[in-house]
Amino acid sequence: MQGDYNFSSQTGRALGSIYATVAVLVTSNFIGGVSGYIVFVEQEKIIQRKLKRELTPDDVVAMDEDGYVLYQRYCPQLTSYR
Repeated sequence: MQGDYNFSSQTGRALGSIYATVAVLVTSNFIGGVSGYIVFVEQEKIIQRKLKRELTPDDVVAMDEDGYVLYQRYCPQLTSYR
């Protein structure tokens, strides 16, 4: 017997098609899960590395939402804000 085995009945062909579809879906779901986990681990490493570094004055200015830090930095001679 050489070559691939194929189904000769309609039921066998239908089951073979369903099996092939399910096998592809399961395999792609597995590969997607593994790659998602790898991306998650790498993102966590980046986040932890950023959280462990020291804050600089430019970081504080970047986090400033209402402009108060910029006001204090660039206009220290003024005594009131807004």
